[in-house]
Amino acid sequence: MSNFYHKILNNKRLVGLLLSGYILTFLFGSAIFPISLGYFTLYPNLIFILLIFGIGIFNFKIIKNKVEKYSIGFFSVWSIYSFISIFLVEGKADAIIDFRSTILFSLTVYNLIWLKNYYGVDEFIKKLNPLIFSVYLFLIVIGLVEYFSGFHFEGNYSQYILERPEQNIRAAFFLFDNVNNFTTYIIGIGLILMTLNIKENNLFITCFVLVSSLLYSYLLDAKIGLIACTIIGLVLITKILSKKYYFSFNAPNKSVFHIILVGLFGVCILFNPIINNSNQRISFEGVKASTDTLVIQKNVFTSIKKIEDKIPEGLVLIKDTANYYAHTLKFHYGSLNFRKAIFLNVWELYQEKPILGIGAGQFRYSQKIGKQKYYAGTIQNPHFWFMEILVQYGAIIFCGYLLIFLISVFKKRFSLFLRINSILVLIVFVFASIMPSAFLILDINWLFTGIFIATTNSLTAKP
Repeated sequence: MSNFYHKILNNKRLVGLLLSGYILTFLFGSAIFPISLGYFTLYPNLIFILLIFGIGIFNFKIIKNKVEKYSIGFFSVWSIYSFISIFLVEGKADAIIDFRSTILFSLTVYNLIWLKNYYGVDEFIKKLNPLIFSVYLFLIVIGLVEYFSGFHFEGNYSQYILERPEQNIRAAFFLFDNVNNFTTYIIGIGLILMTLNIKENNLFITCFVLVSSLLYSYLLDAKIGLIACTIIGLVLITKILSKKYYFSFNAPNKSVFHIILVGLFGVCILFNPIINNSNQRISFEGVKASTDTLVIQKNVFTSIKKIEDKIPEGLVLIKDTANYYAHTLKFHYGSLNFRKAIFLNVWELYQEKPILGIGAGQFRYSQKIGKQKYYAGTIQNPHFWFMEILVQYGAIIFCGYLLIFLISVFKKRFSLFLRINSILVLIVFVFASIMPSAFLILDINWLFTGIFIATTNSLTAKP
């Protein structure tokens, strides 16, 4: 290997600058200095990914951990399979888009695993912590500015959101196309911080993530986000109970601690939509459809003669019937109705090819061409991370992907504390993945997965 390559490889300052550039630009994606190359857009964050990969590809031998090697092998197979599916499916444009996402997902995971081995886990975490926290704080601040001022980063939606919430509550925040994506990034980046600090049992980070996630989930009416906050509250409880100084408290101090803890967790419970099944704070006034009767068969509307106020949650419409009432349906079809309908459509398509899947990007394509049994509005993606993988890539890829997390968490040398907290973090991440319509294409998913694999497989000692 050339001396030039070794000079670059041994230049930790240069590698550190590339890592910093990648982390500090990942929020912006292709929004800054993009160069379009057809299906491929070149932008600063992508350049950092490629440069880090270019340095690390020939240094694979430093990766010794079996789980990390398996992860790299799996993502390589997944990328190859995604590429092959382009030539086997009808919706090639959508397949190419998802293939690009799979490649970038794989490169990101490899880069983070390689960098962890390059620096060592302690130095890797030490470098990432301030970078991730800076990005997190930036996103929190700019979100508050946009919410309360109405002045948006992209220059759109200049009217105050609070003045017309029924129209602007779904307005873009920062560079995201809707508030669900914004809330996903708030929770996702917070989970990355919690993962990086899981061994140190950092209560400040957990509290900060909980308060920030709870704030935005409430402000932006993200019900699933509120559920995720409850689980983050459980993480906080396990961290507090595992702290050595907690057991040294005298009775009065413990009582105060308990009151604060119960109060904070109680706030999570109070706003949890599963427990508090109140109506949405934001009401939508719409036209009521009215004819004669309502017929329900097998928990699915097969015909509609009358809709009063709102379709009951959990019931979905057959597509043809829904289309007939399209001019009024949007005022009565709630979030749960849409999500259940899309899940049912996923299940219908999954049964066609359960082992190998219908192909990269083909769920989105099938919804575009109207190949759906249940009405799901304009939603074209599964709205759930695992379902995206299962329906498009089949049971083999899905099981291989799931195995990475299972062996990372349930390895023998993992302490009970680390195992419990890692499981809870993953559960929160699963809920976060339900909020955006598509999750595999989001770089917060790539970043979290790579950091989770790199850190959890290097932490074995008890905190």
